[in-house]
Amino acid sequence: MIGRLAGRQLPVVAAVAVTDDVGMIQFSFFGQPWADVLQWFSDIAGLSLDWQELPADYLNLTTQRKHTIEEVRDLLNRHLLARGFTMVARGDVLTVVKISKLDASLVPRVEPDDLEDHLPHDFVRARFDVPAAMDPTKAAEDVKILLSPNAKVTPLLATRRLLVIDAVA
Repeated sequence: MIGRLAGRQLPVVAAVAVTDDVGMIQFSFFGQPWADVLQWFSDIAGLSLDWQELPADYLNLTTQRKHTIEEVRDLLNRHLLARGFTMVARGDVLTVVKISKLDASLVPRVEPDDLEDHLPHDFVRARFDVPAAMDPTKAAEDVKILLSPNAKVTPLLATRRLLVIDAVA
């Protein structure tokens, strides 16, 4: 069923979320505004929510199995990344930010060897050494083709490193 407002068709909003006694969550969102989805998630995760701007569309997502809180965060972050946004958790605050306006100091720094310990859609920053025989600026250009469209790569010329900000996967 679709409602109408000022001549526009609007989706019927539906949200169902079930948490079992061991904290596993299964949910279904249809036409759900991002503000409501993210407030729901921050509530069940016990986090405060901070945002200035959110995607203008709606979330339509139904899970077929139960997920942990961390898996739900990763799944929601995957959908935010596809829209040019990301979630960054610092302490007990979950911040949602448009990637093009992201302050790099808010992004958690991860050592390259620890990347596999993070969820695929965690947005992180890591520094990589550039081999002595390679120009850091050229290395930055070469690396960009391997990363997501949301990635930021900065050559650090004095230390011969690359600063890469992107989702882990």
